[in-house]
Amino acid sequence: MRVTIWGSRGSIAAAGPDTVRYGGNTSCVEVLASDGTQLILDAGTGLRRLGASLDGSAHVAHLLLTHLHMDHIVGLGFFRPFFDPDAELHVWGPPSTTLDLRTRLTRYLSPPLFPVRLRDLDSRLELHDVPLTTWTIGPFTITADLIVHSGPTVGYRISEGGRTFAYLPDHEPALGGLDRGPSGPQAGRWPTASTCSSTTPNTRAPSTRAASAGATTRSSTRRRSPGSPGSVGS
Repeated sequence: MRVTIWGSRGSIAAAGPDTVRYGGNTSCVEVLASDGTQLILDAGTGLRRLGASLDGSAHVAHLLLTHLHMDHIVGLGFFRPFFDPDAELHVWGPPSTTLDLRTRLTRYLSPPLFPVRLRDLDSRLELHDVPLTTWTIGPFTITADLIVHSGPTVGYRISEGGRTFAYLPDHEPALGGLDRGPSGPQAGRWPTASTCSSTTPNTRAPSTRAASAGATTRSSTRRRSPGSPGSVGS
């Protein structure tokens, strides 16, 4: 398992000398399995850099969103594989009792907020509700559960090859005892992150170790362009 942090900032992207060390892009983390299966956790502005690093060959990826606040989805419209007719992309989002995932994402990916509609993307795109249980994608075993944050929000626990880490970028357990009413993830349910907890990645700073030279998705070779952020092997 190799983890690459493409974005680790919250709320708003910020470029400049003050963010050189910890990075100015918002949340986006790539997880590669030993066989090249790719998971992408959140779609902040770091997603643009990830897409730009790919060589344009046929691509398959699973994008797992924790929630739909703008800093976690703003990169969707700038992810190059979305405009590639040979790409197969699966977007997983937190379930809602009111609107389906497509309707919620279309609020951003449509005029006047964005010039291209979700339905007009060239890639083979499938949208899924995140199952609040354990399931598999390729060699990955993934456990998801609701965590404490405004609006439906999930945390992920991901295992592959005897290695495990958890991804909970927005989690406010101190609010777990408050009565947030029906606007919360589920009325009366404010779970802890116990089902997702394990080894939590350091989202404060990218690793200084070099990324791998390439990985395989399906039968295609994905090559990084120069300047890719560091990776954490686990």
